[in-house]
Amino acid sequence: MHSLMADAFGNTYILETGEKDNLITRQEQSAIALTNFYLYDYLQIPPRKIGSGFERYNSILNKIAEIGKITSIDDAFDVLETALQTGEVRSELTAVFDTSEPVLYIALDADLSKIWKVDFSNETVRDYRGFESPFFLDFSQTHQFTDKELGLFDIAPNAQ
Repeated sequence: MHSLMADAFGNTYILETGEKDNLITRQEQSAIALTNFYLYDYLQIPPRKIGSGFERYNSILNKIAEIGKITSIDDAFDVLETALQTGEVRSELTAVFDTSEPVLYIALDADLSKIWKVDFSNETVRDYRGFESPFFLDFSQTHQFTDKELGLFDIAPNAQ
């Protein structure tokens, strides 16, 4: 299991479950990424000895080096697109955190054409890009989102 954590001060950490202990890696870079392999191992062992999984992480690092600096949310998604899994195994969640504000941007099911903006201060979810019409949800009250609300499926008007 891999978790990317950030606090209100902009400190970021990657937490991973290890064989004996939990592994915590503090990240110092202005832009960090997490894919589905153990980053702790990557930082300790030459990549060629890690096995599969690090290629997607390396593609992210290469894209960041190519563009120089991530200056916008759209830049961040462009970088993550290089590591997107779209085959039989798909990226279920692609997320961008902006540590300067309590906001999360997400795309689901390897589809970067629709991106939601989750604002934790206002307790709202709204369209960021890719929606045909404005999208807004208030989650200040407990709410279980339906697939239709999240716009995951196109449902024909007469579908039962």
